[in-house]
Amino acid sequence: GNHVTNSFLPTVERRSMIVIVDDGFLSICLIVTIGYQLIFYLPAATCKFDKLTDLAYGSNFIVLALLTFLLNQTYYPRQIVATVAVILWGLRLIGYLFYRIIKIGQDHRFDGTRDNPVRFFVWFMLQFIAVWIISLPIILLNSSKLNPQLQWNDYFGWALWTIGFFFEAVGDQQKFNYRSDPSNKDHWCDVGLWGYSRDL
Repeated sequence: GNHVTNSFLPTVERRSMIVIVDDGFLSICLIVTIGYQLIFYLPAATCKFDKLTDLAYGSNFIVLALLTFLLNQTYYPRQIVATVAVILWGLRLIGYLFYRIIKIGQDHRFDGTRDNPVRFFVWFMLQFIAVWIISLPIILLNSSKLNPQLQWNDYFGWALWTIGFFFEAVGDQQKFNYRSDPSNKDHWCDVGLWGYSRDL
């Protein structure tokens, strides 16, 4: 009886691990993302400040990219390039958003939210959903054991990413400069690159 029970337990444990660390790392990334957002939510809600929200958002992409890259241990060229691209994009996003919040002092998107723990929690959970969904391509790529030969569309994709990275970086700065001008208060930014890529 004991022999059967003891031999059964490792099997159950292995099956449980498969559920958490699945082939595509989807479950583990889901759990990590929830936990990561909660780590930032707790001090943000306790101290009632919003300087951690964007940091939690941008850095979460980097965490998932590195996590899946290191867990799979395949290190194929396509995975390396994509992971580096996510890290560079995430670092730029974090740097810009942190610079912005330091300059403006307070994010008015959270007026009426930062003082309400439930509403603030909902915001962080929406961030968790967004991060996990947007990260699906890098999660699935880094979890793959396949290594097909690089094709023209890989290089095209990398070139497109480079253009988009430049477009986003310049556009964000142009928008920030526009909004920093008191004469543009309450005006929609429609100049520079942002005129072609509008956001709230």
